[in-house]
Amino acid sequence: MKFYIFIGSPRAFKVMAVANHLGLDYELQQLDPTNGEHLSAAYAAVNPNKRIPTMEDEGFILWESNAITQYLASRKPEAGLLPPDERARALVNQWQFWDISSWDPACASIVFERLVKKMLGMGEPDPAKVQEGEQNFHRYAQILNDISRGGSL
Repeated sequence: MKFYIFIGSPRAFKVMAVANHLGLDYELQQLDPTNGEHLSAAYAAVNPNKRIPTMEDEGFILWESNAITQYLASRKPEAGLLPPDERARALVNQWQFWDISSWDPACASIVFERLVKKMLGMGEPDPAKVQEGEQNFHRYAQILNDISRGGSL
């Protein structure tokens, strides 16, 4: 199994964390987005979206980090990361959809403005976008805090 990743990507980190937790063997093909490696024709043949991460497993190619983590979890069902019960599995899906629609964009906007722009020489952070990202971050972090303390949505 091979993961195409950028080591600084939280989405790639998520995939590797699940693979490590499950004790799965994999190799890494590191791509450097600061050099545009993910935009190459060779990588586009693997992932037409030209985004990171992507997984290749014996000719099966899968992109989107949450799809990859579910695939990995299905490889070792005894680990319980992807429950067999419909409702429990639906809750996994719910949180993964929430992650990609709410939590990830809130975090990504801050990282882009404060880190990526500087790395790529794209100028200074946009204060309005940083403020919006921070507001969303705190909003969604509160949901995580409430749930971790036994609350419900």
